Amino acid sequence: MIREITELVEKDVYIESLEQILNSINEGIVATDGEGKIFIFNQASEKLEGLKAEQVLGKTLWEVYGIENQTSIHFKARRQNKPLLGVCENFLASGKVITLITDNFPLYDGDKVIGAFSVSRDMTKIRELMTRALSAQKHHVYLTLNMVPEEKKDMFHTIVGHSPALLKEINKARKAAENDCSVLVVGETGTGKELFVQSIYKMSARSKEPFIPINCAALPESLLESLLFGTVKGAFTGALDTKGLFEQAGNGVLFLDELNSMSLNMQAKILRVLQEKTIRRLGDRMEIPVNCRVISTTNEDPLVCIENSTLRQDLFYRLAVILIYIPPLRDRKEDIEALCQAFVKECNKKYGLNIAGISPELLDIFMKYHWPGNIRELQNLIESAANLIEGDERRIKPEHMPYYFYNLFHSTKVMMRDALSERESALPELMKELEAKTIMDALSKYRGNVSQAAAYLGMPRQNLNYKIKKLAIDLDKIRDKD
Repeated sequence: MIREITELVEKDVYIESLEQILNSINEGIVATDGEGKIFIFNQASEKLEGLKAEQVLGKTLWEVYGIENQTSIHFKARRQNKPLLGVCENFLASGKVITLITDNFPLYDGDKVIGAFSVSRDMTKIRELMTRALSAQKHHVYLTLNMVPEEKKDMFHTIVGHSPALLKEINKARKAAENDCSVLVVGETGTGKELFVQSIYKMSARSKEPFIPINCAALPESLLESLLFGTVKGAFTGALDTKGLFEQAGNGVLFLDELNSMSLNMQAKILRVLQEKTIRRLGDRMEIPVNCRVISTTNEDPLVCIENSTLRQDLFYRLAVILIYIPPLRDRKEDIEALCQAFVKECNKKYGLNIAGISPELLDIFMKYHWPGNIRELQNLIESAANLIEGDERRIKPEHMPYYFYNLFHSTKVMMRDALSERESALPELMKELEAKTIMDALSKYRGNVSQAAAYLGMPRQNLNYKIKKLAIDLDKIRDKD
């Protein structure tokens, strides 16, 4: 009796746990039995359809939605005994029209089909977002195409700095502008990747054609795919015949910003376009030729991205025909003074100021700082200080810096000091390990013969014997190995 009660309690706990799991999922889950009666309707379904579970549980699909059991997608999943994925459905619940993408599955008891269930995602908001994004992109293309052409000037002069590391990459960018291959620009956030990309575009033979930028990190995959490849009417509810960005770019440049944030699935589709030089709109079977140049950026080392499976290796080889690496500001501190002067000049023009520059004391602090935010951080600091400086002051000083900068500066100094301290304390141990490895390699080379190993190392035999004992090197083990 006690055992039976325990089993009942355990079953109740199991059912309660299952209900908690179903109600914590963001996708709507609806399950029906063989007669089409609803017996699972989770909280996400309540939000999606504006109905309460108590209003639908135990009722048929016809009673709730006006759908005959024999024509419902659940019935089809049961009858065909297979999943039906990516089905687009419209529901009118409580006066609200919603568009759902549903994956539908048969429900089994052993080998017997006893019902069906669906997992639904609301595409209404994504569809609205896609419509707005496509509209904005069209407006951008219109402005690009209707800009009055300017006389071409050397855009690379707008990149401030004279450090050898920077000048090397600027030279690569000049070569990229002269050629028409794919370019990958790599650099940490805030290093000025887009300035390089814009300069390459404006100095290239495609400069009078559209320049279409897209931030791959800012959009969900479903929306990004629609934006890039376009849609045909009927691809999903509300879809229209719309050109994607590959088509809109025409003979110009498509700029894929933060490529490494794109899913591997989307990267595979981009690779196909680069290989075939054609695209296929969503919902269409027709291949459309494309002729735009693709320039991309990543905010991490592409080899690290490949190792971490955030960048396809085959796509990297396609996109990085010319690879430009913009060094972080901490590796080109000789450019800091020139950058400060350029940002001060911008602020003077923007805010009607008359600031001469920064003080030597502030420059000294800047030269010691680690700059995790790179050039963007420096620009923000200068602009912030320019708006706080008194009217009679001519130079930006340390006291004009915002409080958070000093917190960051202090923490950076502490981290550097601690790292240096750790390295100094570990140095004797590292030297000991290196010495032991060198001796062991020599002994292995001469199969444990101390005299030959000593001659090879250029030391007396007695000294080598002393070090073997001191470093606890097992000679017998070395000899046995050989």
